[in-house]
Parts: sequence; structure tokens; C-alpha cells
Amino acid sequence: MLNWVNRVSSKLAKVQNGHVSVILALSIFPIAVVAGFGIDFSMVATKKNKAQYTLDSAIISGSRAMQTNASVDEVKLNVRKYFQAALSTNEGLLECDDPTVSIEGQNLSATTICSQATTLSSIAGVDQLRFRVSSASTYGIGKVDVSFVFDVSGSMIGSRMSALKDAAVVAVDELLPD
Repeated sequence: MLNWVNRVSSKLAKVQNGHVSVILALSIFPIAVVAGFGIDFSMVATKKNKAQYTLDSAIISGSRAMQTNASVDEVKLNVRKYFQAALSTNEGLLECDDPTVSIEGQNLSATTICSQATTLSSIAGVDQLRFRVSSASTYGIGKVDVSFVFDVSGSMIGSRMSALKDAAVVAVDELLPD
């Protein structure tokens, strides 16, 4: 392969009529633009994954806040603060708006718009690439089956059996409140 490149470059060096120079000069700009878009789209894909992961984590944090009976405003603030705090550790040119958080019953969702500054695509006048990231979660405890297994062997005779019965009553009262 190296020999082929050497042969072609030596032939191009001997060309005297200038056609190769003109074609080369005209093709450099489109090649740079295409390469720039490729590099910038790759960077945007990486940053979009980072933003998606961060918003997913923020939604999980909001769902946990819902479990502690936090108010709707507290949950929304929790999601926004978590998202912005996690993004602040992000190096690079990624900027995201505050997430728009909505809560409908037990459903929590958020959407944000992010922009990534470009590097080589700015040659073609594209200074930033924008994308949207969304995430959702449902908080809730569905029906749960609970089973108890009691040791009623000879080792439980006496006070151990009565303590076991008392513990079972307490457990049922805690799991099935009035």
C-alpha cells in the first residue's frame, strides 16, 4: 500500500498542466466539511447518551422523592437540581435547558432540549447541533404477595412459640394497616 501511495504521489508531482492542483484545491473544502460533520455528529451522539443517562437518573431521584411523600413542587425541584448538578460535572460544550417536569398521578416525566457546540462544522456555518432528551417513570406499589414460614418444631416449645405468635401479629399489623 505504501508503495502505491509513493508511486501515485510521484506521478502527481510530475504533472505540469495544473489540473490536479485545481481539483485538489476545490475538493479540500467539501472534504473538510464532511469530515467536520462526521466528527461533530459523533460528539453529539456521545453527549446525547450522557444527557439521557443523566435525565434518567434525575427521574429515578424524583421517583424516590415521591416515595417519601414529597410535594409535587419538591419532586419537580429535585429532578431539576439533580439534572443540573450531574451535568455540571460534564466536560465539553454541552448545554441543556432546565427539564420540563410533569407529574400525572403516579407517572413522572421530564423533557429537555440540549445543544452541543460544533468544532469543524462551524466551517459550514453550523455553530451548534440541538437535540431533545426525554425520560419517564411510574411510581407505585402494586399488589404484593407476602408469605410467612413459621418454625413449629420441638425447638419452639414454650416462650419461643408465644414470641413467634406476637411477632407475626405485629408483622401483619404493619403490612396491612387499617
